[in-house]
Amino acid sequence: AWRPSTGRPCRAAAYFSVMCKGGEVFHQYDVVRIIALYEQFRGPTVWLGSEAPTVGDEATIIDVHEKPSLAYDLESVALDGSTKWAATFKSGDADLELVSKIT
Repeated sequence: AWRPSTGRPCRAAAYFSVMCKGGEVFHQYDVVRIIALYEQFRGPTVWLGSEAPTVGDEATIIDVHEKPSLAYDLESVALDGSTKWAATFKSGDADLELVSKIT
């Protein structure tokens, strides 16, 4: 279940970008935090950087794919600005919470 920044748990609808009752969704350039991982990201699933995603990492949504199924390209950066990892997250890969929204 995706959780909005309010911290209230919610169930994802058919498209996992749908948040809770308010209809809040993840958009390109929103920042999210990984709160649970269900997929092990390594090798070709991490297409940039030298680390793998871990719980607690914050990442920017750099692209949203709608076909063939909804997925997000996420990038996490180190304090020096270098890319820690970049990977594509599909439905069921992780639980994310919104950290900040680009308006």
